[in-house]
Amino acid sequence: MKHLLIILSSILLFSSPVIGQLSEYESINQCVLQKTTEKKLTGDKKFEMAIEECESILLNSEKKDEGIKEVFYLGFRNGKLSFYEDKWEVTTPDGKKYVGELRGGKNHGQGTLTTPDGSKYVGGWKDDVRHGQGTLTTPDGSKYEGEYKDDVRHGQGTYAFPNGDKYVGEWKNGKENGQGIFTFTNGDTYEGEWKDGNQNGQVIYTYPDGRKYVGEYKDGKRNGKGKYTYPDGRKYVGEYKDDVRHGQGTYTFPSGDKYVGEWKNWNPWNITGYDKIGNILGYVVNGKQQ
Repeated sequence: MKHLLIILSSILLFSSPVIGQLSEYESINQCVLQKTTEKKLTGDKKFEMAIEECESILLNSEKKDEGIKEVFYLGFRNGKLSFYEDKWEVTTPDGKKYVGELRGGKNHGQGTLTTPDGSKYVGGWKDDVRHGQGTLTTPDGSKYEGEYKDDVRHGQGTYAFPNGDKYVGEWKNGKENGQGIFTFTNGDTYEGEWKDGNQNGQVIYTYPDGRKYVGEYKDGKRNGKGKYTYPDGRKYVGEYKDDVRHGQGTYTFPSGDKYVGEWKNWNPWNITGYDKIGNILGYVVNGKQQ
């Protein structure tokens, strides 16, 4: 029965902080060591008496000169069972290791969690979940630096993908939401609005060769009205559907010639051509040049 009581006492102390105010002892560690030495106790009795007496001292004594309230935790660190202030180190049966601050037996404050697969999180915690500023790295090479809320990315953050792509911007409930910039390894850049992890809203998309699209996106594609310019001076201003010219639009050449009308699946469908002074150059009707 005595062994069972000791085990139960240990579990309670592992899950909860010992809160109190110190008297003549600088730390609970000192209290435990001094009491066991004074009483010359050994074995289970030593452990039981040390916990009981030092806990009583901490819970009922006051350090009147300083009035400092301190929190201590009983746990293993570097293989040693003892009391520790503020910081905690524990390895779970599934191989996860947490080193950091606790409150009420839960990860709370600043801490580092490493997992058997090589992932590592360093940052803020609240009630056992990631919360606040933090950095997560994974074995595949990805890295997130930014804000968390309730264990998911939420707020401002930067995510670097294993292939070199990078997103910098706003997050909500673990997904890209709001304003953000996505840079691709090939040099393409998307700057604009996101919704639930997809490119949605007004954007500026630039290409390394000088091409540029300014306009609407939906579900990761050009959809709606936009302006597409080329480095040689050509430009298209009009409607898009599923990433291609579709609807009403005007295609203008550097010379001033332009084609105005309906486009379908990227191609001119019902179009009238004009030169730079407004003379008609020709027609396209139902996709066929007249």
